[in-house]
Amino acid sequence: MQIGIILYSQTGHTRRVALLTQDKLNASGHAVTLHTLESVGQPGFSQDAQAPLQSIPSVEAYDALIFATPVWGGHPAPPFLTFLNHTPGLQGKRVACLVTGFFPAQWGCVQAIAKMSEIAQSKGAQILGSASVSWFSLTRGRQIQQAAENLSALFA
Repeated sequence: MQIGIILYSQTGHTRRVALLTQDKLNASGHAVTLHTLESVGQPGFSQDAQAPLQSIPSVEAYDALIFATPVWGGHPAPPFLTFLNHTPGLQGKRVACLVTGFFPAQWGCVQAIAKMSEIAQSKGAQILGSASVSWFSLTRGRQIQQAAENLSALFA
């Protein structure tokens, strides 16, 4: 299966989980390509902030997608929202969502996944599942492994 991972990561935390997920999917025989979203300038923290991107990757070639972003204020990071809002239809695409956040999942990750899922479904995507990692946690290492395993299992 051709899988695209569309990623925004400012600190490298989300990238770390996405790369482990990519490794697990590749080991399962999938062809996985990672696309890193790069903003033009420093993105604002506010969800009303404009976050122009250097480019918006095409998702046409992929059978499935993983959307990966940090949580900012209970929402997907503005650059990732720019990608979602400007991506043409996702009709028939199988999608999983990955978020990383500082706080426990119920303090923002759940809401960010819901927002990502809502936008993707409105464009015709089928949401397969999601994973989150709370970065400020004693179980972070276990959460990272579990997130990568859970996401990989969605595409088995």
